[in-house]
Amino acid sequence: MIFKPENSKLWDTFIIHHEGTFYLFYLQFRKSAWDGYGLAVSEDLIHWEDRGTILTPEPGEGGMGTGMVWRVKDRWMLNYSLYGAADGLFAGQQIYFAESEDLLTWRKLPKDIMSAPDPRWYECSGGQVSCGARWDSIWVTQQPDGTFLGFVTANTKEPAGANGVAGLVSSVDGIHWKTEPPASEPCGMVWAEFGGYVQFGARHYLLVGSSSGGGPRFDPVYNSSGKAGGMYVMMADNVRGPYRFVPGDPMLLGCRNAPPNWAYIPTYFARTCQLNNQTLLYHHWMPRNNFLDAWLGTVKLLEEEAPGKLVLKWWPGNENIKGTKLFEVGDKPDLVTPSPQAVPSGKWECAGGVIRGKTAGASLAFFETDACYNDGMVIESEFRISGNGAAGLFIGTREHGAEKPYEGVGCLLNMRGLFEFGRITGGIGGPAFMAENHVDWPIATCTFIKLTILVRGEFVEVYADGRLVQCYGFSKPAARNIGVFAERCEVEVRGLRMFKFNVPAIKRKIPPVEGTVRLPQGWQVFSYFEKGATPRIAGILRSIPEYLKAGDRRIKPAGMTAYDGNLDFAEIWGEVVERREAYIYIPFTVEQDGPQSFGFGADWWFQSWIDGESLCDTLSSGNGVAGVSMTDHVATTELKKGDHLLAVRFISGRASSRIAIGGAQDIRGLPS
Repeated sequence: MIFKPENSKLWDTFIIHHEGTFYLFYLQFRKSAWDGYGLAVSEDLIHWEDRGTILTPEPGEGGMGTGMVWRVKDRWMLNYSLYGAADGLFAGQQIYFAESEDLLTWRKLPKDIMSAPDPRWYECSGGQVSCGARWDSIWVTQQPDGTFLGFVTANTKEPAGANGVAGLVSSVDGIHWKTEPPASEPCGMVWAEFGGYVQFGARHYLLVGSSSGGGPRFDPVYNSSGKAGGMYVMMADNVRGPYRFVPGDPMLLGCRNAPPNWAYIPTYFARTCQLNNQTLLYHHWMPRNNFLDAWLGTVKLLEEEAPGKLVLKWWPGNENIKGTKLFEVGDKPDLVTPSPQAVPSGKWECAGGVIRGKTAGASLAFFETDACYNDGMVIESEFRISGNGAAGLFIGTREHGAEKPYEGVGCLLNMRGLFEFGRITGGIGGPAFMAENHVDWPIATCTFIKLTILVRGEFVEVYADGRLVQCYGFSKPAARNIGVFAERCEVEVRGLRMFKFNVPAIKRKIPPVEGTVRLPQGWQVFSYFEKGATPRIAGILRSIPEYLKAGDRRIKPAGMTAYDGNLDFAEIWGEVVERREAYIYIPFTVEQDGPQSFGFGADWWFQSWIDGESLCDTLSSGNGVAGVSMTDHVATTELKKGDHLLAVRFISGRASSRIAIGGAQDIRGLPS
């Protein structure tokens, strides 16, 4: 939401503060998964200057895993892991070290200075766990006697399967490490990634990342109707453990009741740093349609509300995110749209800078604005609700006009004690709210609640009275407009205003393309075909067939609507099945003779044809990069003026079932 490098993708992060400067170390995805360590610097945790790559694997080594930085006498130390051995992704993972005098230039230490799992306590080969044998990322904490302890992402040998555990290492000099028995019991999850350690009073806490796919029965608030995942909290009375999940709800940052087909939860791998006797927490954001192309999120204030209960709050330094004020409700003529456009059924008025609404059913009132949510917006307001319904902010995802129904996303206060997130759609008949996710949240009737909402693209962070409610990724990015949605209640909103992000816009690198084709978003889709049931391609590529045969089945096409050229088949199928296939047909028109470019991205394989002639495919290589964008593979061909047909064979990968398809104009119009 705040920062992403322009020349690589960003993943796990670590921040250290030294002499007034913050140093952000991040895993890179340049040409392949985790093929480098990057560095950026900042003076305020908001405005970052990227310094590029500081470490890379040697030829023949696998990808790098994250680590952290700590001080040893007159130098800084950094740890990183290497993985990707021939016998498994994480098999044989071990931790190595680098050193620096200035935090900017780093030298690797000899490979014989390393940390490895001890087979007496830890899985070393990957034979007992589906995700391999983890030995990743030492989180270092210096003890009062000057020695060092470290917590490691690891797996125990038993029980097989759900055996993610906090490994423990110790060091006298901060350079050479001894492996010790685990600091926690197996946490009941196939994989558990330990992000950091923090102490409040006599209590010691570990932050552990996982998801319901790793162990749903061991998330006490897990609901099998949706996916849960993020950062959980474990606690111990001694720094060495044993650490156990805190009583009640152990989730600190994450998402519950999310769509089961999500490949990843939007926010992940939170870590901490100390500043002026405060504990700050940071994490990265992951887009739904390209989850490995992550952003650094905003900093949160981490506090202990009670023993075993950690909470996240608005960090005052985030006030520097707010830039130019774009919009404020009021009566003055220089304000944008002094009264909202209203859609029945409800009574709305705007006077004295206050919006009031009274609704019997669902109703919406909004202002048309020039907000560019792709570059980031801060929205502030105060809500007061009377009745037993729900009300909250509406943020548009599509322009409203006479020929289009309005569409948007909503963050609603539900008087049943919920904070809801979802989509708002409708037309002449009025709006409808479709919840995607909710958080339990006590709401007092007839009392003003101060809301602070940060929006960038599909990312949204919501704070109520200074406390974080949820970080959430909407299924569609915000586009423009702002308003109020209400259902069966009376609502009063005051102080509604918007500020542009005071951070540089990140521009997507668009490959050179030719032509003027913009593909329609209405696709004809034949779905689905299991592995081994591929229909015969001959004769079905020059026109849309009546049906395709899969064994004894005849599959007819279904009209489906893509969003900005993206379609997630997991939402259609209700699951992700590797090598399941679908066929997509997209008629389009060329305005004049000449070269025309088309872009594709698929998790994980595709073939494409125009008018029956092969255009490009990834059958032998796969998509090449994780995440999906129509800029992943661009092909250009000569076409005559007139009507044409694009046919695409999609083959699902293991992590998700997404495809992105666009013409030259679609590619040029991609948001920041």
